[in-house]
Amino acid sequence: MSSKKMKIAIPLFEKRISPYFDYAPALLIVHIENGSVVNRQEYALTGYDPWRRIQCIKNSDVGLLICGGITHYAHTQIESAGIKIIPWVSGEADDALAQFMKGRLEAGTMLCKSRRRRWCFCAGHHKKKV
Repeated sequence: MSSKKMKIAIPLFEKRISPYFDYAPALLIVHIENGSVVNRQEYALTGYDPWRRIQCIKNSDVGLLICGGITHYAHTQIESAGIKIIPWVSGEADDALAQFMKGRLEAGTMLCKSRRRRWCFCAGHHKKKV
């Protein structure tokens, strides 16, 4: 991780990364300083339309969005605000955060601990380091 201070957003479904940004019931915002998590806040997104979700990300001073599926429109709008995105990640949000902090998180990463996977997004998507 190259930045000393950073905010990361992760759309949640319970403790997992939401399979789809546009329908995530909650958003986790993590503040990182000098390689350590210094604050975590969870916000309810229930009832937010896609435009309002995008505005929430843009207005949160977030530098990175780690998410599952995301529409092309949302991806374009968020990236155009200078926010990096690591899409198509599945598994526990805390596992994704830990992998990111080790420099190991890529688009399409599946962090499932068992052979049974609830969803799989990575087929056909190119992995790209952020």
